[in-house]
Amino acid sequence: MLRMKEQKERQSLTESDHGIEFTTATKILEGAEDQDNMYWNSFLPIFFERMTFLMRKAMNKSLSQYNLTSSHAFYLIALNLQGSQTLLELSDFLDIDPGNTNRVIRLLTEMGLVEDDRDSPRSKKYRVFLTDKGKELAEQVMYDTNAQMNSYFEGISEERIQDLRNTLVDILQNVDPEFHTYVDSKYINPFYTYLGVFTKDPEFTVLPRRVRDEN
Repeated sequence: MLRMKEQKERQSLTESDHGIEFTTATKILEGAEDQDNMYWNSFLPIFFERMTFLMRKAMNKSLSQYNLTSSHAFYLIALNLQGSQTLLELSDFLDIDPGNTNRVIRLLTEMGLVEDDRDSPRSKKYRVFLTDKGKELAEQVMYDTNAQMNSYFEGISEERIQDLRNTLVDILQNVDPEFHTYVDSKYINPFYTYLGVFTKDPEFTVLPRRVRDEN
């Protein structure tokens, strides 16, 4: 009788997909047994992926009235952080195909958000930079994104937040032994991380993530 009761309880927690039984994430989050911590061990990348999605969503909302998206926001933020750049420098910084950079910068220029310093339309060497309007929009996007991130911690005590930070640092140190090589730098602005760039050498040269992976 007890065994039948246990089987019924287990069936209420599991579902079947192609003959494979699994415990739903909802039940695990509610405290159901997580065999070998399979769900919780994969929860961290799930969590970070979701946070990235929500960050992009916040950027999209900030730019919706301009019919722009987070993909355009990255260029605005990059120019706001780095100042004037050549198209190649901007592409390398964001680790994005130069062809895409040309298209985005052309659009942002037409919208009055970006300008360049070339003397004539035929000039091949020139730098692009934000106009006052572009800088204002970039700052607004960064402010809205930061406010969105801060809102995630509403209603959570400072003690729990500090515990979370300490735990995440411990996890990152386990995952990436070189963790401190890009944390201990002058680039504390989180938007460098959002854009996927990092600092590698003692002079804090900013390089795209692709370069780190190749080395």
